[in-house]
Amino acid sequence: MSRAAGDPALARVWASALRARERVGHASDGTFVVEGLTVAEADALDALAWPGRRRRILSGGDLRARLSRFEQAVAEDGIDLPEAYRRYAGRAPRDRPAERADKRDHDSAQCARVRGHPAVGRHPALAEVLETTAIRTADVPAWLAALDVVIRLPLVPVVERAVLSAQLFSGDAHMLDVDAKVERLARGLLDRLSRAPGGLSAREIWLEWGVETDPLSSTVLTLNLPVDPDTPVGAALTALRGAHAVLTLAQLEASPVTWRSGDVFVCENPTVVRAAERALGRTCLPLVCTRGWPSAAVSTLLGQLRAAGARLHHHGDFDWDGLAIHQALVRDAGVRPWRYDAAAYQQAVGRSQAALRPLNTRRRTVTGLLADALASTGCMVPEELVLAELLADLRG
Repeated sequence: MSRAAGDPALARVWASALRARERVGHASDGTFVVEGLTVAEADALDALAWPGRRRRILSGGDLRARLSRFEQAVAEDGIDLPEAYRRYAGRAPRDRPAERADKRDHDSAQCARVRGHPAVGRHPALAEVLETTAIRTADVPAWLAALDVVIRLPLVPVVERAVLSAQLFSGDAHMLDVDAKVERLARGLLDRLSRAPGGLSAREIWLEWGVETDPLSSTVLTLNLPVDPDTPVGAALTALRGAHAVLTLAQLEASPVTWRSGDVFVCENPTVVRAAERALGRTCLPLVCTRGWPSAAVSTLLGQLRAAGARLHHHGDFDWDGLAIHQALVRDAGVRPWRYDAAAYQQAVGRSQAALRPLNTRRRTVTGLLADALASTGCMVPEELVLAELLADLRG
């Protein structure tokens, strides 16, 4: 190795050559540039044994050189180029083009594992889905796990989702928790194979394939529901009249209940149920609480009541989330507004003795007269501040 190659003045030259060599790879040639050579850099470069050199290298200009010529100029005494780069540039150059090619081959092989999964052979419709889906290498394990779920379905008799998860994934009962990556991917694939693609809820998709979702953790809070005492659930609700009752999704689905028609009121917050229980007890009109966004149990109960002929009336917080929940319930459950319109909102604002919290108008995601009133007035009114009016309506 020429001693000139180790001149400290060549630090920028070695760094530029290293970047160029990594860019083009080990098997190709390329050009590197060092701008504005100093006197020391020019002298050090001039001391190298450049092949075919015809003139001196001068300071002040730019060096534009072929990698092959520079590497030939510094290669002597049997010391290989990787060692020269390690010694004078800090590390041996990586072959980045080869690394990228290897990664492409690896990624392609990983995606082929997904697209060649036995579930695709059983359900040919999945082939098109996977061919048109960009599958990141990092997500391949989740895709394979999702396909492991699909190939096990449908199940008879019905199995709870956490049980299926534990059976498939070495005792991990949470791999198929709602909105976990594997759950989302598996549900999406099952939806494409369902009887009504895109038209079923998450719970309905799983149930169609024999998987029960959250039958006990999904609950609905109630008070004085209109029910005949001719089933276990009906008898329990009758015995609890005047006190709140919590029903699970499993109870609603497993025990047919004879609901009576009439008015049923729906609120957003448990505070309303507790206040009605204390103030009105057995005289309170039927009341259901969504506790924010409706759970599967809430949606199931409201669907059953509506099918029985009940008229559903809904009230919620006067804020963006409350209004979005209300509009979803209008669409999905056919509820009617219960003191929940622009006029009721303005009255609630005017009567409030508390300092009302401001609304972030940038969070508005809904339209309509009430939404316009919220945006115009700019403050939220929780149900807790209109309890007196709600309880007056609930007095049977």
